[in-house]
Amino acid sequence: MVEGVLFNLAGKVLEMMGPLTLQEINLAYGDVKTELENIKNTVSIIQAVLLDAEKQGSHNNKVKDWLNKLRDVLLDADDVLDDLSTEDSRYKMMTGNKMTKDVRIFFSSSNQLAYSLKIGHRIKAIRERLDAITIDKDFQFIQSSIEPQVMNRGRETYSFVLEENVVGREDDKKEIIKLLLDTNTVENVSVIPIVGSGGLGKTTLAQLIYKDENVKNNFELMLWTCVSDNFVVKRIVKQILERFGGKRYEEIENLDILQKHLQRKLNGKKYFVVLDDVWNEDKNQWILLKDLLMGGARGSRLVVTTRSIKVAEIMGTTSPHELKGLAPEKAWSLFVKMAFKEELPRGIIKLVNLRQLDIASCSNLTHMPLGLGRLNSLEILTMFVVREERLKGSSCSWYKKKQGRTSGGLSELKELSNLGGSLMIRNLGHEKDDIVECKATNMKEKQHLQELHLWWDRVWDDGETKFYDEMSLEGLQPHPNLQMLWLSLYMGVRIPRVVENSDDDDDNQPNHLLLPSFPPCLSQLKIVGCSNLTCMPLFPYLKEDLKMVRVSSKVLQQTMKMKMGATTSPSSCYFPLSQLQSMELCSVKDLESYPEEWLQNLDSLWKLKIYNCEELGSLPWMANLTSLQPLSIQGCLNLTSLPQGIRNTTSLKQLTIENCPILWRRCLRPTGEDWPIISHVPRMIVEYEK
Repeated sequence: MVEGVLFNLAGKVLEMMGPLTLQEINLAYGDVKTELENIKNTVSIIQAVLLDAEKQGSHNNKVKDWLNKLRDVLLDADDVLDDLSTEDSRYKMMTGNKMTKDVRIFFSSSNQLAYSLKIGHRIKAIRERLDAITIDKDFQFIQSSIEPQVMNRGRETYSFVLEENVVGREDDKKEIIKLLLDTNTVENVSVIPIVGSGGLGKTTLAQLIYKDENVKNNFELMLWTCVSDNFVVKRIVKQILERFGGKRYEEIENLDILQKHLQRKLNGKKYFVVLDDVWNEDKNQWILLKDLLMGGARGSRLVVTTRSIKVAEIMGTTSPHELKGLAPEKAWSLFVKMAFKEELPRGIIKLVNLRQLDIASCSNLTHMPLGLGRLNSLEILTMFVVREERLKGSSCSWYKKKQGRTSGGLSELKELSNLGGSLMIRNLGHEKDDIVECKATNMKEKQHLQELHLWWDRVWDDGETKFYDEMSLEGLQPHPNLQMLWLSLYMGVRIPRVVENSDDDDDNQPNHLLLPSFPPCLSQLKIVGCSNLTCMPLFPYLKEDLKMVRVSSKVLQQTMKMKMGATTSPSSCYFPLSQLQSMELCSVKDLESYPEEWLQNLDSLWKLKIYNCEELGSLPWMANLTSLQPLSIQGCLNLTSLPQGIRNTTSLKQLTIENCPILWRRCLRPTGEDWPIISHVPRMIVEYEK
């Protein structure tokens, strides 16, 4: 047994017992609080001699057997305390605010009684086993308060995270990223500690930060390594070298040779390193590692996650970011995500005063409960899942009958006139029967709704099937106040005038518009996977974001070709798309060239992304894009060169060219033919995976 393992395990048990608000948990079995106090006192006494006991156990079989028994009971205690901590958090969430008090009806008192009896028996059994182990100790140990520096817990983490599975860490992420991108720091390498108790989400927060595009674009080198308890400088340096260079360094044991390799890798580059799950409290070890990492450029950053405030204070050059528990409404969202996998409880329709129902993270929901429309106090409903009516085959008949009895259709939305914020309607159908359901939603009366996501079912277009999506979309016509519209997998050929301009706005429209247009309030438009679409209303007023993915270039042409339009006011004129800030074109069909006139008014465009447009062969002049800062071109296999006008885009801060085989060669530093016209760009990423 590795020395320090049980010492740290005992410490973890003591740590978990501290924050439990046991007086708030109504456990029916005996005096549980006294039992836990006895366990805490016993573990504290045992921990004081564990370091010496673990040393003796390496050569004394009796001591080794005693330690094995102790390990088993400490592991069981860890499990029980983890369960109790979860129950404690759930109880506080269920009683913490008005919204969640109503939710307690879902948790029957009989289930709570059964739980409390069960956990009480487990706690008593652990106390009795610990007492027996203490009595069984017939050998002498030396008491010690020195914590071990090495404990191999065998934990390993990684940088990947599914962002949609994370709840309630948006503000923490913004705060850390602000520190990462701060240009006013004095230190060559700044260290930002994230500190918090186990299970709060320190690693998850670090993963979110590591994945962020702004972070990726700000650093030349990025590395994630899980340190855990084994803080050995030589091992960490080897990990960094192997991840940066792909080469193995197992055979090299000389730290001086390793540091020379490390300096060559860093070589004045701006890097970002995450050291996850650090337990080391030896300041000298940390100073040694930090000195070895000083070869990076100014602005390099380390993020350290740890449970120990002492570690955070030793390693940090900034104040530790102390991670707190989730706010009640975020905890509710997480609870909903974990508890309700395929359906919401039927009893939710009794919560007649409910104002917010955030189920955006419940990606496996198959339908909404029948009677949801009674919750006419709802102001936020993040998602509505349309029941599946199109199941084929007799094996599904039982499921269809169950859904018919328990699930509500789109008409449930009719009375929810107070909805605001963002609403996603998922699983929209393509058949004739779906038209009536869509018309029943009364979407055009929901004047507070800001964002609408309409996602149809994914279907195979065999060229013969008739789709009724256009009429369904007319039935889903929203209020003119809508600010963002997202259509996904819509199979219509045209988009009807889904958003009618109000009478008050008509006088302010450019009088040259012969085709219907989206109203001025709409500032974001996203069309994704609408392969049949060739015609849609004009969108000259977009201010924030235009995103087109897997669509025909025809849907862009009419708006992009618009000339300056005079309004009815003689003292003003309007330049279409002159306020648009971001545009993303991905897998756009029939786009062989990017016409010059498409960029004529885009003087506010800040970000431009062109992805996987394989037919694209040329780009326009671009000199009039006076606000453009990041430009990203990826997967454009036939793009032969960059326009000469790009040399005049002095605002350009970052140019990314990835997997463009012809363009890649032309942009190589310093021999590429296009290098002279892009050499002024401060940051460039030019890559091609052969």
